Amino acid sequence: SSRRSCSIQEPRRMFSTASTQYTAKYQARSLAALVGDGEHHRFLVGTCNVREENGIDVLNYDEGGNVVTCLGQLQHPLEIVCLSPSPYAVGKLGTCGGLRSGDGYEAVLWSCDDAMEEWTATTESSSVTPSLSRDVSSDEWTGRSTRGALKPMAKLKEACKDGYLRAFLWCPKDHSQESHLATVDGSHLRRWDASGPTTLAKPAAVFAAPLATAAAWSTHHRDEIAVASETDLLIFDCRENNSRPSLKVPQPHDGATLDVDYNPNKPGAIATAGDDGCVKFWDLRNPPPRGGGGTPLKILQTGNHDSTAVKYNPFHDQLIASANADNLVHLWRVSSISSAPLLELGNSADDDDDDDDPDDGLRGRHADPD
Repeated sequence: SSRRSCSIQEPRRMFSTASTQYTAKYQARSLAALVGDGEHHRFLVGTCNVREENGIDVLNYDEGGNVVTCLGQLQHPLEIVCLSPSPYAVGKLGTCGGLRSGDGYEAVLWSCDDAMEEWTATTESSSVTPSLSRDVSSDEWTGRSTRGALKPMAKLKEACKDGYLRAFLWCPKDHSQESHLATVDGSHLRRWDASGPTTLAKPAAVFAAPLATAAAWSTHHRDEIAVASETDLLIFDCRENNSRPSLKVPQPHDGATLDVDYNPNKPGAIATAGDDGCVKFWDLRNPPPRGGGGTPLKILQTGNHDSTAVKYNPFHDQLIASANADNLVHLWRVSSISSAPLLELGNSADDDDDDDDPDDGLRGRHADPD
């Protein structure tokens, strides 16, 4: 998104409409949860200003007061196109940035332990964590002392050989492989091992993924990565010594597939979003016949615009979030194909879907602020 504002939904009620807003100094297109922090609700916002100094704003969300505060900003030398915090450590993250020369992109692993430790220790201080849920003047930003340093750990050579990163993935925490990474540019999936002392990491394996748009790492199989493309859904077994996918779902959408995510609780279950305005659910244990397109388990019509993103709730796989090109975010309950179809999560807010299963359907809608 090219907007400066981002909204965070209040989690105190399952389907609450209350939200709070944060305004960054510059436009931002990268937002990620700091999943390595198990004690706080924290988010990272990466700015993408072409001419000015960029940074990563570290946000803290207080669910008791429904307030977002900015702990500080990590200074970043480049326009941030992609942002991916480590699930293993609070002070480790990866970014993809556009070079100021305009000649390509660069993927880097960073450490910011010192800044994160300092901000965590001073979270309760109102002078250090001012509420920024409003427009902030340029003078306020310039005069702020809560700026932290990013220390480069490794540059991922050739990661952005074919354009910016469509995905920067850490091996899921379930697999306990902290140094294993994967990146996807416009044509290749690359697997990395960043455990060595080198400052210029080389890819451990490369797989062809033409016209790639997004990717996800299986939480059930440590060597399985799904790559969405403009034509197909590709499933790679990274143990194999060839660049061909082990499974392919041809043309999952009427147009490009724009995002993909694995069900965290149900092996073989995967969701895709496409520019046909649909979210579709697939069972990889029943692959389509060779040359066939396959039949999804379920289809959600999200609207009249491209469905650009889809994500499972990491704990309750019957809850799905999707985003559209018209700046709408939808929360769905898809109980019928979840790992616990009879689990009751709360009262529904919207039952305006026409699905045959009464437990499935739209449960919330949120519009991105102008």
